[in-house]
Amino acid sequence: MWELRLSRAYWGPRRLVFELAKRRVMPMPSESAVYRALLRAGMIDPSLRDRRSREWKRWERGSAMELWQMDKLELASRDPWTWSRAALK
Repeated sequence: MWELRLSRAYWGPRRLVFELAKRRVMPMPSESAVYRALLRAGMIDPSLRDRRSREWKRWERGSAMELWQMDKLELASRDPWTWSRAALK
């Protein structure tokens, strides 16, 4: 695992586990075990870890009919008699 990490410093725990699986390494470590090992070895800075944003935009609205969504279907012809059944499904 160390050789893989040293050869490609941008690989994280997920990619390292994937590469170890391709090489059929047994026993297979988990992503969290690889992360902890890299952390102990000083190969990962935990402050640079990409955290997901905690800012959520709720789909619920304060009042009814406040949020609308439309699906649009464009047909080649404006004449309804020429529309195919496949386009209407």
